[in-house]
Amino acid sequence: MPASRFSLSSCGFGGVASIRLSTSSRRFSSSLDVLMSDQSLGEYDKSKQFYARLGFCISRWAYIERELYQISKWALGCSDTLATYVFYQWSSFENKIKYVDGLLERAASKQARSEWKGLNSNIKALAIDRNFIVHQPAAVASHHRINISTGAVESELEQHIIRTEPLEVRAGKRKDRVITSDDLVKHIIALNALSRHLVDFSGRLLRSRRQLAKSAPPKKPPNSARAKNRRAKAQAL
Repeated sequence: MPASRFSLSSCGFGGVASIRLSTSSRRFSSSLDVLMSDQSLGEYDKSKQFYARLGFCISRWAYIERELYQISKWALGCSDTLATYVFYQWSSFENKIKYVDGLLERAASKQARSEWKGLNSNIKALAIDRNFIVHQPAAVASHHRINISTGAVESELEQHIIRTEPLEVRAGKRKDRVITSDDLVKHIIALNALSRHLVDFSGRLLRSRRQLAKSAPPKKPPNSARAKNRRAKAQAL
């Protein structure tokens, strides 16, 4: 009767596929179809698909962070240089969220703050998986079926996963956790919904700032007579 044995080997992030997000919705949908496809694939193709999904998640979170930066820039109403300097002073993703939350509390309308509250909760919930996906190592879990009578390996199944660093588990710093390729698909679906909402939200904020600038009355030029009088007084002194 065959017995089962599991082994785990680390792969690292060297094989993460680079996915370029096209501005064309047709190309984007096509690329996403390949990522989400659960059709029968060979072991090599499954490996490529896993790392493509992993790379997509990491790239998408970078895109979301960029939108948070745009919102912070809107709230500060300052130059790119100053907004970039302040935003990226916060090293952790959680602190960046708190920073943007504090800015919107002071700069946004009541309606915008109400919408942001729901967005903020969604970001924080997904950020738990984000931190695990970004910081924990990718690995291959191998399942060997061994014939007890002969000792021969009859079959070997491999599953690409993200798993908590074993040293951190043994030290009691973290609990053992596994994210599979199918889990990445669920995360991608949630990320796409979040990024669409966030882009729409930040776009409306930016448009509102432009509209305020257009509607503001033009500044009156200084009165030339008053300016001459001030200069004359200054010279007399």
